[in-house]
Amino acid sequence: QRKQSDHQSSSKEETRGVDENEKKEQVVLDSNASFLTKWIHWMWLEEDASYLGVFRIFWGLIMTFEVWIHLANGMGYTIRLYYSSKYGYHAKYWPFHWVEVPPYPLVESFLIILLVSAIAITLGIKYRTSSIVFFFGISYIFLWDAAHYLNHMYLVSVMALLMIFLPCDRAYSIANRNGKMKRTVPKIYLLFIRAVLFVVYTYAGIVKINEDWLRGEPLRHWVGKKTIFGGLLSYESTCYFMSYGGLFYDLFVGLM
Repeated sequence: QRKQSDHQSSSKEETRGVDENEKKEQVVLDSNASFLTKWIHWMWLEEDASYLGVFRIFWGLIMTFEVWIHLANGMGYTIRLYYSSKYGYHAKYWPFHWVEVPPYPLVESFLIILLVSAIAITLGIKYRTSSIVFFFGISYIFLWDAAHYLNHMYLVSVMALLMIFLPCDRAYSIANRNGKMKRTVPKIYLLFIRAVLFVVYTYAGIVKINEDWLRGEPLRHWVGKKTIFGGLLSYESTCYFMSYGGLFYDLFVGLM
């Protein structure tokens, strides 16, 4: 009987705590509150964190594939980019001129650690630690040689940094399989992600409005000679379709 009473009292306390939290979340603002006050209040209202869990899973899968490219085929891709330069020179980003390509025997171990961190992010295992390891690792690779700059990899480094601070392990993660962490987050997290992607993609679309891109370059140079898909990529119409498709996608995807 004593155990039952203790269980009932604890359940009442939990219920009372939930009710108090709901009351806190259901704070009604004064009707005379300013627009800015109402907007700030709305941004901090709690909502389901499932979208962060889905975002983390897809992000982790893509990053796992990205690192695997460097490891596959005996690290052939990595060797070709960073260890086969006929000039023996790697361009540097300011002020990271001190960053050097590591000795070849160490690279495989480094990439395996990076791969494990990407898989851990996907599964939601030690999410914060894995995100920190992945951010420094992928940014380190990005800084190896400025001659191999890709705006997508710059975005990866930025997003990897942001992932450290986003609570993306609240949903669909092994870390929260017992429901110890609440599955809600303030709306501001979703707005933050959307704002970052809106700026990146919209700017990418704006800079594509130039003479070279509008006449199909550099896509004509990149894919025009490839024979895959039955030579479809070699058609002039395909070149223009991909160029203008990429332009309109970047300009408007941020609004969706």
